[in-house]
Amino acid sequence: MKTNETIDEIRKTRKEISRKFDFDPKRLVEFYKEKQKKRISDKLLKSKESC
Repeated sequence: MKTNETIDEIRKTRKEISRKFDFDPKRLVEFYKEKQKKRISDKLLKSKESC
C-alpha cells in the first residue's frame, strides 16, 4: 500500500493534539469546539470590517 505524505502529516498532527489532552475525548472535543467558535467569530469580524 502506498503511503501518502499529506495523510501521514495529518495523522501525526492529530496524534500530537490528542497527546496534549492525554487522549481524553471530552477534553479533545472541547478543544475543537473552542477552536471552531474562534474561527467563526474571526470570520464574522472580517465580514463586518468589509462592510
